Amino acid sequence: MIKKFFIITLVCCFVVPSLFAQDVGTSVVEEVDPFEQAVENSKSADPYTRRIAAEQFGRLQDPRAVEHLKRLLKDENSFVRQEAVLSLGLLRTQEAVNEIIDVLEKDKDAQVRQSAVVALGYIGDKKVVPVLTKILKSEEESLAVKYSICNTLSILRSTEAIPVLVELKNSDDKNLRRSVIFALGKIPHSDSIKALREAIDQNLDDEVIVSDIIRNLVDMDDEESIEKFKILYSSPVTLPKIKFYSAYALAKLKNDKSVLPTIKKELASKDDVIRQLAVDAIRFIGDIESLSILKKMKETEPSVAIKQLIDIAIRQLEAKYPKIEQKPTKTGK
Repeated sequence: MIKKFFIITLVCCFVVPSLFAQDVGTSVVEEVDPFEQAVENSKSADPYTRRIAAEQFGRLQDPRAVEHLKRLLKDENSFVRQEAVLSLGLLRTQEAVNEIIDVLEKDKDAQVRQSAVVALGYIGDKKVVPVLTKILKSEEESLAVKYSICNTLSILRSTEAIPVLVELKNSDDKNLRRSVIFALGKIPHSDSIKALREAIDQNLDDEVIVSDIIRNLVDMDDEESIEKFKILYSSPVTLPKIKFYSAYALAKLKNDKSVLPTIKKELASKDDVIRQLAVDAIRFIGDIESLSILKKMKETEPSVAIKQLIDIAIRQLEAKYPKIEQKPTKTGK
């Protein structure tokens, strides 16, 4: 009897687990469609859940989300509206431009309006420029929204924006001046170039603004500014960063080797941007000594991008200053 009981118990130990295994193996977990889940969440009574849904629509990049996002633009919660308008921008939704403009003009929350401006930059439709410049001039609009408008105008690069930007380049608010000048620097046009030149003397106490102006004028190949850069470079009262950018401009636009000492010095700068520009300038005006400096610099340079530029500069300078092979001397004569 005991033997039979032992055998039955042993059989159960092998059979029962296999039965459970069959149950687990045959069960099917239904996958939830992320888009449908976002649609459901967008109708939740919880504003946080609706906000997450609006954000999810943007990540999914599904054009079916447009109508749901338009509905969320009218949500009572400002954070939901903010995510909804940003997601419409991420979807590059041309058909929603009018609704986004409506948000920009009518929403009471400044952060939502600012997000609407960002969304218009994502979409890139230049027809919004008149609306943006009108709001940029408004005395009622918040500065944060105006900063974003300048950034979006720099993306759209529409010459239609230049007159208003020129009008505001002397704003009392330093950050707005910086934003306006940044936008002007991204719109290649004779009027924007002229405005940038004028803005140099008006902002000599601001290294950030003037450095940005100089770099933009270099990018626009504005050789008419060379004399101004010479004055800035040679003046004893010019701020150090402006002096370097003037040297950079003279190297790039005029191949002026007289600025080489300043350029070489900044190869050791802790500022990645300054080092990168210095290497870029060396490509044009570097001497034989610059080659050894660059090769040594490459060994310790932490930035991959700057290392790549150093390689380019080294190749250009080696082509410019090829090694002179010495002929073997004859002996025994």
